[in-house]
Amino acid sequence: MAFCPHCGAQISEPSNHCPQCGQALHTDPPPQQKPQKRGKYWLIPAGILAVLLVTAGIFAAKHLLTPTGQSYCAYISDQDLTLLNQSQRNGSEITLEEGIGQWTDANFDTGGKYFYFWNHYNYTDALSTTADLYRVDPSKLRGQSDRAASNIEKIAPKAIIDETEILSDDRIVYSSYDNPTSAISSISLQMYDKGQTIDLAKNVGSLTYQDTINHYVQYENGLLFCRNGDLYCYDFAAQMPEKLASAIYELLYFSQDLSDIVLSKLNADGVTYTIHRGNPSDGFQQIITDASAVLDVNDSGTIYYTKTESTEKTLYDYVIDQTFQSDSQVAAPSLSEYTYPSSDSTSWIDAQAYSEAYTAYEAVRQRNELRQELKSQVLTSSTTDLYVYTEGETTCICDNVAPYDTQVCPDGLVVYVKERPDPTAELKLEEIEMASDVSTWLRAYYLNTPTTFQYCFSDATPRSLDMLEHREELSYVWKNENSIVFRSSNPDTYGDTLICYTIQDGQLVSPKTIDSNAFPYYYEATPDCLYYFSNYSAELIDPFESADLYCWDGETTTAIVHDISSYQRYEDDTLLYFEDPISEPNASDAFIWKNGEKQQLAEGCEQVLRVGDDEWLYIADHTLFYRKGQEERAIAYDVTQVWSAQEMPYTTAQFL
Repeated sequence: MAFCPHCGAQISEPSNHCPQCGQALHTDPPPQQKPQKRGKYWLIPAGILAVLLVTAGIFAAKHLLTPTGQSYCAYISDQDLTLLNQSQRNGSEITLEEGIGQWTDANFDTGGKYFYFWNHYNYTDALSTTADLYRVDPSKLRGQSDRAASNIEKIAPKAIIDETEILSDDRIVYSSYDNPTSAISSISLQMYDKGQTIDLAKNVGSLTYQDTINHYVQYENGLLFCRNGDLYCYDFAAQMPEKLASAIYELLYFSQDLSDIVLSKLNADGVTYTIHRGNPSDGFQQIITDASAVLDVNDSGTIYYTKTESTEKTLYDYVIDQTFQSDSQVAAPSLSEYTYPSSDSTSWIDAQAYSEAYTAYEAVRQRNELRQELKSQVLTSSTTDLYVYTEGETTCICDNVAPYDTQVCPDGLVVYVKERPDPTAELKLEEIEMASDVSTWLRAYYLNTPTTFQYCFSDATPRSLDMLEHREELSYVWKNENSIVFRSSNPDTYGDTLICYTIQDGQLVSPKTIDSNAFPYYYEATPDCLYYFSNYSAELIDPFESADLYCWDGETTTAIVHDISSYQRYEDDTLLYFEDPISEPNASDAFIWKNGEKQQLAEGCEQVLRVGDDEWLYIADHTLFYRKGQEERAIAYDVTQVWSAQEMPYTTAQFL
């Protein structure tokens, strides 16, 4: 499993762009490979905090531009990891680690107090890559390189890179293998808290919640983690783990103060679950039994879930057998029954009557054989019912729904597929020649009988969803107060069809097509509009070479920019987007779009970060630049990667 170096999202399929943040990916070169003066590197405009470049032709003094405040950045130049305080006019470069390689994992914490980085990678350890984890407080260096060695803290040797997360208040949580060389090694969970290593748990069980694949989740005053199926909490103030529940299957929901926790436990059948609710003080109460799946738990305490029951039928159950009673009375004819005495003391046989009786019996015998064959072919089917639990009451929303096509949307809207009803017996036994006739009839029924889309709001009243045309699937994408958008795969093209419904008097009405060839899966939903790609290049579908970015506000569609490869959107609606020139597949021309105006930032960018209202850091031609307004200066050369404590947060298209 690969992970994006920018946002940390899992990448399950080969791709040149991250499915979560949309940024370009790179392949790590050998750790000690010397960077060339001119090479090709993947675009890294992402969640890594960084510094940036300016075109190689610019030759300016470092005091030309000076960011306001303490503006720390770090970068790799000529395989050395360097820290720079940009707020100082003299630059004040400090080498943190020599020969670290062209690429590494690193980041500033949210407040910019610490810079964390990895070194000495171990690619053969167990199932995931491990490395030594370090951090440094830039303020303690005071611009002096000789203070670096004494102020770099080694937090952990051989920590699992994919299971590490920086917390607030000088804390970082990480996992490590008890036996790094073993593929079945157990995992330990540690926390580095204000200079001290705290062992949280051994044999930590993997607990997935809210897209977190780490062995813990964070609440406002501590951590939640699972050990051998038991749920624990670790309070930062008490510095003591507390066991909350035993033998849990999944943590479904928790409030930030732990006053409300919802979890599931696996029943003895190994298939169904019980749902429990409570808190550490009052304990937990079982509220739902025999749930097959939990679809959603919201902050109001409403739980949507399904129950599945399996049934067995035979092919005989689908047949009308009108002759069963009469056939049960028929026995094989005896020749003696059709033998009669004659006048000369001899006997004679009514051969015609015997033949007719035997023919009738043979027909009965064949029907009995067919009955046995039909009864011997057992069909196992399951029926899934959809339920909602709220305020202590359970309501069945709909019976016989498709278990994998149910979606809980915002504001209590549930969209689901009503399955075909089980067919009633229609075939007459005397009209069937063999059991396969019934099987063929059943297949035709399920093929020709469509499922129906339905929906309901919080009142749990089922309503049919009016379709523009028959669709095999609908997936929720975006909703505002007055409309909701679904996507459906277009059977004739690779793209998605976007369908918008108007919300009127608690009903979904007036469906209309927004776009019939949107780029599949990649969307950004904001409270005000839906951003999506369309008109993408068909020569390279994953990822697309270029596409147009559109915005749907619930009423109209607006074309934002054309022929871009990816974008980043900031809180002030500034767009940073990239165009990939054919001659430079691993570097992109960067542009700024704001208030309908387009401005080029730089050509051939390998990494771009916004570090202020009109301040940017970027790498171009292996040179790191800082730009403010229309002025820019070069910071460093032979740069392959940068981070910045001042990087502004942004959003981008999400993988749905």
